[in-house]
Amino acid sequence: MKGVYDDIDADNITRFYVITVDPDHKDLAQFVDECRTVNQTRSNVCRSLMRVRIPSVDKVDLRAMAETLRSSTKAAWTVAKDVHTSTTSAEESLLFEVERQDACHLMENINKGLLHRAFSVFLFHPETGKLLLQKRAPEKITFPNMWTNTCCSHPLAVRSEMDGRAGAKKAAQRKLEHELGIEASQVPVDMFQFLTRIHYLAPSTGPWGEHEIDYILFITAQVDLNLNKNEVCDVKWVSMEELKALMNELDPSAFTPWFKLIVNAFLFPWWQQLLDKKNGEAFEAKALAQHENDTIHRL
Repeated sequence: MKGVYDDIDADNITRFYVITVDPDHKDLAQFVDECRTVNQTRSNVCRSLMRVRIPSVDKVDLRAMAETLRSSTKAAWTVAKDVHTSTTSAEESLLFEVERQDACHLMENINKGLLHRAFSVFLFHPETGKLLLQKRAPEKITFPNMWTNTCCSHPLAVRSEMDGRAGAKKAAQRKLEHELGIEASQVPVDMFQFLTRIHYLAPSTGPWGEHEIDYILFITAQVDLNLNKNEVCDVKWVSMEELKALMNELDPSAFTPWFKLIVNAFLFPWWQQLLDKKNGEAFEAKALAQHENDTIHRL
């Protein structure tokens, strides 16, 4: 079947209106009813994994679909309204995503146009202005043993993480705790400063890679760390000059591709403004609010 993203560029991804139903219901009949209701609702805006085109809900065996979703890892059913900005009327179709956890990282799928949402957190110390880097664990399927920004991952296909910027911030809070042991109370959602988005594609080793619309989030916070060794094998607080020296000292392959792209395109000017706008004794990411924009930068 034709991939949804084969003929839609990144700027139009914001035109997908999506609802996701959680398949983990004890009552299968209730799940099926919710699926039918969702088909009529279509209210939440998000950027989601959408690849398989189904022409009509009436042609789908909802009970069989529900059973399939239940048996899939990290599965989600997404119903979307596919809007092409180049046309005057909307072309509606149902789009289902039944993917295992690693499906979005397979180059086989990426080369067919599979694209997913992501976020990249840059956490700065409020007193020193230093940036927290992490080194990805050897177990990671993409870009293992590489230095990168504080936290990078994906929003889940759940209601709390589906809504654009707000969803990315909620996902960032969740993953900071999962990867680095940072309690949610230390990184309140309203303390994240969204800045912009990037669109990039990067093959990793073997069959793996990344193809993402990545939300860039800054936050300043005093945090306690408790590393999840399955996710992170090392961390380092660095000043701007220390990061520049580190990137000059190490081979470029020591850093993740998205981190290098963000560093080269945005990081140092934003970081310098963060330092220049110190509020009393503390640096605040919210000082960069004027740079917030919805542009998707293709890097």
